[in-house]
Parts: sequence; structure tokens; C-alpha cells
Amino acid sequence: MTSSPFSSPLAFFDTLRAEDEIAWLGQVFVPPQGFEAMRGMRSVIVFGEEGSGKTALRLRLIEAARETPGTAAPLIVEWQAGVQEEAEGEAFVRRFVEEILDLAAQSLAVHLVRQPERFTQAARFAQEGMVWLIHQYLRTDKELFLLRLESEESAEGAALLGEILSRTPKMLVPPHAPYPRQVTEVVRTLDAAGLSGLWVMIDGLDAWLTLEAAALSRSLTALFSSLAVFDVPGFTVKVMAPLRMKSLISAATGLTRRRFEIFELTWPAEALRHLCERRLALACGKDSFRLEELSEDAGLLTWLAKYGGSSPRGWLEFLRPFVDAYLVQTEQGPLTPEATADLQRRFPPRLRMDAALQKVFLGHFPVSGLSESSLNLLRYLYMHPDRACDKQELYYRGLRGLDHQPRSTEDSAWELPDTVEGIMDTALWRLRQALEPNPKQPVYVVSERGKGIVRLENVW
Repeated sequence: MTSSPFSSPLAFFDTLRAEDEIAWLGQVFVPPQGFEAMRGMRSVIVFGEEGSGKTALRLRLIEAARETPGTAAPLIVEWQAGVQEEAEGEAFVRRFVEEILDLAAQSLAVHLVRQPERFTQAARFAQEGMVWLIHQYLRTDKELFLLRLESEESAEGAALLGEILSRTPKMLVPPHAPYPRQVTEVVRTLDAAGLSGLWVMIDGLDAWLTLEAAALSRSLTALFSSLAVFDVPGFTVKVMAPLRMKSLISAATGLTRRRFEIFELTWPAEALRHLCERRLALACGKDSFRLEELSEDAGLLTWLAKYGGSSPRGWLEFLRPFVDAYLVQTEQGPLTPEATADLQRRFPPRLRMDAALQKVFLGHFPVSGLSESSLNLLRYLYMHPDRACDKQELYYRGLRGLDHQPRSTEDSAWELPDTVEGIMDTALWRLRQALEPNPKQPVYVVSERGKGIVRLENVW
């Protein structure tokens, strides 16, 4: 039986942030298609939607590189791509190179503190190379850096680093040598130390989507131009990028395509089911767990596939209420079809519209086939989420798009109330047919019986 590291089994369905799941991520991780190629020594760009598992993939690639038996591990640095103030030209390249090599120096120093024998048992050339690398590229205050490691790591390792920092380094490469030459010497030094080159993991590019289109294009061009500078054997780059950047990166990286293998994170329903069942097993302290044990309703899998889409986060978010209900039962057993249907009504997927108010989603499911009148009506309700609207307002301002609501027959836009009532009843019926899982029990377009007013609920 698998023991849970948490007092609450729901912790496995809470934050859904890979950074918070490092302790047990390996037990629930399902490798995506292409994982073995991604973990190789070739540079890759992996595109994925938000919630598709890019960060989890990055963390598992790092672990896989360190766990491969019989193979030397690379030195790994992680560069988080925060929005840059200067995102083009030589200034960007210089800053990026400095940051990467500073991270490499820090990572090597920590590695030596934890494994002092890597230095003490190395050949003289390798030792001198490591001393040079740390002295040349460590931009962090060396005394403070050492003090921090002394408080966190072994005394033996910290003493070794102190001795390295007190040495006068030999100059293997002048500080202002061309970047490829500097990186080549860094890789050669790491190889001599028994490490298989340098991996740079790049994540956080989602933050760049806040830039306007021209600035985003310049930023990506600058980044990948910088990476092209590093076309050096043993220097490997693994980039996790939002799917929305795919066309821009392709346009910006014609010169780098030959050295990057491109992947897109896709998850078939069977893989997502397996991913959910692994978490369920860990949460329940079992070796295995199938969805049929969670609910007797065979339609739950179809519901998850429809509204969770192809996103691991989507499936796990929508599964949580069912896991909660399953765990609080006095007698453990699968949820009944009636209990499952009740949970689907109480926790429906949120309705949202895109920024242009043209596309509608229920969870991760894109709603298609909406007529122009239904879209106009929904758009008006969506833009007024904090109040209910009567049918007269919805007709004139939502359906017809007027900037006012006629109050008397003297207004040329006036129509008979009975006519408005009939048109609106038909329009709301059609909208519910398109949106609602059960139009007879609406959870989105909700009317207050006898009051003639409508509001939109369960909106994101």
C-alpha cells in the first residue's frame, strides 16, 4: 500500500502547481508523448497551453537527467524568463549570457559543496578549471554566498568551497572573449569534472504574453538570437513555451530551428485518466485506483473529457469535488449516479468568454454553433455579471444592441411588451439549449420564477 505524505488526501488536488508537488511528483507523473526524446542531449522547445503540465515536465526532465544510471549527469541551471525591461540587441544578449553563466557558477559551487569528492578526486586541470569557472562567473557576493551555504550544507563541503574562493584562479579564457569561446570552455571544464555538459532550462515565458505584439516579437527574437550564440556541443537548452507563442517563435527562430527539436504537449483522454488515477491512488493510500471506484456513473469520464479538455489541470480541477464527496462518506464506496449528477449540477464548469467577447467556453470546452442573437444576449449578460436583468433590458440592449431602453410608445424603438416577452422566451430557450447540460435545470442562464429577470451564474 502507498502511504500518503499528507494528513489531508485532498492536498493532491489543491494547488495543482508543480512547484508545490516536488516531493511526490514523480509518483503521479505520466510521461507525455516524446518524453524520451525530450530528455536527450538535444535542445528542445516544448509548447503547451496553460495547465498542460509544462512546469511538471521541466521538473521531471531535471530529475530524469540526474537519475539516469550509468550516465554522467549534466550541470543544470534554471532561468525564469521574467518580463525584460530591455528585450533586444546586444544589451539583452550580454545580460542573458551573464545570468546563465552566473547560474552555472552557483550551481557548480553548490554541487561541489554537496559532493566534495567531485573536486578533490578530479585531475589537476579539472580542479583549476572549476576554480576559474566559479571565480570568473559568480556575480553574487562570494562571502555572503559562502555564509549561506555554510548554514545549509555540510561543514566539509563548505570548507572546500571556502578554500576554492580563497584561491587565485588561472585564466583559461579572457573575460571579454567571444561568448561561444567562453561557453565552450565552460562545457570543457564541466566535462573534465565528470559532468555531461550544461543544461539550461527556460520557463516562465507566459509572463511575456503581457507584452504588446511588436514588443513580444522583439523579445523572442532577442532571446533566441542569444541562444543561437551558444551553438556549442554540450550546451543544451530546454524551453517550455506557451502554445500561443508557437508562430512567433517559429518566425523569430528560423536560424535556430535546425538545432531545436519541437514538441507540443498533447494529452489523449486515456493518458489524462491514468494521470488522475495515479493521484487518486496516492490520495487514498492504495497501490492503484480506477475511476470506476470513484463513481458508478460511467458518464463521469465523458464529462471530464468534455469540460476538462486536453489539460491535466482541467481534469484535476473538475475531479476535486468528486474526490471530496468520496472521501467524506461514512461508508466508503463509489458515488451513486444520483450523487454524481448532483455534484455536476453544484460544481459546473465555469463559463467564460475570450477577451474579444467572441468565443465562449465551458471549462475547457469551446461552445460552437451559437447564433448571432444568442451570442449578443450572452455577451450582454457576461458584461453585467453583478446584477440581474429584466427581459425588457435584455431585449433592447442585449438582443437589439440599443444604447437605451424605450420607456414609452413615443420612442420609435418601442415594441409591445407581449411581443418582447415572446421573443425573449424563445431567445433564452435557444441559449439554454446551446449552453446548459440540462436546459430544464439551468446553471448558467438562470431566471427568477415569476419576476421576469435573468442573471448569469457560474461565470469565470
